[in-house]
Amino acid sequence: MQWRSFAQACCEVAPGKMRRMVASAVVAQLAGALMPAAPDRFFWTGLFAVASAASCAMICLAVELQLRKGFEYLARPLLRGKLVLWTLYPIARSVRLMGWIGTQTEQVLVLSALDFCMVLLLLTAILASHMHTFFRQAQTVVAHVHLNTVGAQHANPTE
Repeated sequence: MQWRSFAQACCEVAPGKMRRMVASAVVAQLAGALMPAAPDRFFWTGLFAVASAASCAMICLAVELQLRKGFEYLARPLLRGKLVLWTLYPIARSVRLMGWIGTQTEQVLVLSALDFCMVLLLLTAILASHMHTFFRQAQTVVAHVHLNTVGAQHANPTE
């Protein structure tokens, strides 16, 4: 859902590409959610491979997104931030498996912080998009009013 919202706020994307991105994100999250319940290392490794492949596919599609013209300067860093956060999810899993952090630390602190940062980036993108649109439309209105005022002064027959 976050990718869809981000794309609506910042991108000009074809529906088919967005469906593939959302599907990749869902597969990555489902495989990642099933990893803690894996009965053995083999099943866990398979789920990790599926989650990693889906994440890579999603990231490749995200890198190819066509950002709105005139909005790239802000949307590009937000997109990069989302991609960095997405790569931190499997790293957090791996760090837990190495024993450097516990399951509760991973679930409560690390993944919650990552989710919070993802939502914050999404809200920033939405607000920035609305502000960009507002100021662009305001600039158009001011330019139109200015042109009409200048044109009206020159068209005045009493001068």
